[in-house]
Amino acid sequence: MPDGGEADLDTAVYVARVQAMFHQPSCVQGQFGTADERLAAGWLRAGVALETVRRAILLGSVRKSMTLIDRPGGEPVRALRYFESLLDEVLDDSRPTSYWRQLDFNLDRCEQYWRDRPATASGRVRPDLEQASLPGGGLEPSPATGQEHDGETG
Repeated sequence: MPDGGEADLDTAVYVARVQAMFHQPSCVQGQFGTADERLAAGWLRAGVALETVRRAILLGSVRKSMTLIDRPGGEPVRALRYFESLLDEVLDDSRPTSYWRQLDFNLDRCEQYWRDRPATASGRVRPDLEQASLPGGGLEPSPATGQEHDGETG
């Protein structure tokens, strides 16, 4: 059952909200076509909350942005299906709300990097990102690289 009040949304409204989220990140350069509309409508029927979709798009966008920064010339996201596998990861996730706030912050940093970087900048110049750590001081895989880190910036 949707946990964000989506049960009361009609399909067109839900799909329009997913579309708006899809088009926000700079790493997304695809159109929102019929296949994307059908996929989003299926998520509504399956009870996927909009917050879950937002987090999947956020997580995938940070990862994709860091990949594009590390390897200039890579392909941007072109379809909503790119984020589909991340829905399960987000649903099975027990990360605290602060983790998602830091991912929002880091995506903003990546977006600023894309806006401000000179066209001739090296792909090795990376935005200054903050890392989230798990409660209790445990190491957490970096959302960009999957490598464990200790929460230190840099």
